[in-house]
Amino acid sequence: MILILLGTQDFQLDRLLIEIDKLITNKTITEEVVIQGYSSLQFSNFKIQRFILEEDLEKRIHEADFVISHAGTGLVTKCLKMNKKIIIFPRKKEYNEHIDDHQLELAEVFVRKRHVLMCTESEHLIKKIKDIKTFIPVPFESNTENFLIFLNQLIDKI
Repeated sequence: MILILLGTQDFQLDRLLIEIDKLITNKTITEEVVIQGYSSLQFSNFKIQRFILEEDLEKRIHEADFVISHAGTGLVTKCLKMNKKIIIFPRKKEYNEHIDDHQLELAEVFVRKRHVLMCTESEHLIKKIKDIKTFIPVPFESNTENFLIFLNQLIDKI
């Protein structure tokens, strides 16, 4: 199963969904596709779930062969912590998918650290889907604990 995560905000990512619909139509994608997110468009090959409850989301991530996600920090780090392979498809300002290109900037950091693959244009998606099968990501290590130690030390000084 391919899990596609677009987040819960009302920002569309229709160029990704249109490409997924085409790949299902021409049978390039034959796996089940589960999509969480928002679109004003209707598609013939799948339905979009606006929300997935947290426990169901974790179950879906675990069951997925891989995830295609927008570059939302929460979703990406959740998938990485669950050791799931991810193709990040960042929203881009030039397509009116977001107000700026912060998703692209964040995705580039994850790519540089070799945690994920990134696809920025829909016509390259099929190559990334093929590449994800042999991609071996560098394991993600959260820096939260170090940050909390630093923050507590800072507070203690006050």
